[in-house]
Amino acid sequence: MNESQATETERSWSLRNRLIGLVAVAIAAAWITGGAAVYFAVSEESSKLFDQRLLEISQLLMSYADVEIDAGRREGHMVAHVEDTPVDSRYLHQIWSEKQQLLLRSADAPVEPMAPLDRFGFGTRVVNGESMRTSVQLSADGDEVIVVAEPLRRQQRAAQVHVHDALPGVADAAVHLHRGLADGARRACRV
Repeated sequence: MNESQATETERSWSLRNRLIGLVAVAIAAAWITGGAAVYFAVSEESSKLFDQRLLEISQLLMSYADVEIDAGRREGHMVAHVEDTPVDSRYLHQIWSEKQQLLLRSADAPVEPMAPLDRFGFGTRVVNGESMRTSVQLSADGDEVIVVAEPLRRQQRAAQVHVHDALPGVADAAVHLHRGLADGARRACRV
């Protein structure tokens, strides 16, 4: 074997190349771990924000409906009608009396409760054949229960938009990391 072949073999198995490879693997592992942690943190925060929005929607709907329901009770008749909502409405809602009588509902909401009326809070249920996030809340005066539902596909679509927005930045950073490591490896081999 001549001297140039021996030098190439030594360089390809050098300690510097091994250390650069280990550093590259460590950086890649850190990025993957960090990316996963950020994804789960954003997912959790997103769920909390969607739940908070459902709570605010139920409070807003209840404040509007309370006036109509109270006026109907003063006049001696119960309100029991379907609200005229757009076909593309994002939310389904129902308002039930303390005796579990349906007082008011959106046009596309079923006549049976979308969630158990005695379990206040949030849950995931199948309503009209679709998975939905539901919120069951007691009205401010305690006389009615409101159930609001939002399709989970809307939440999932919003989460996908955030992930797709972040991917180009991650890919760009990975390309820069690869170029930096390759330049570092070339410089290390020259020394």
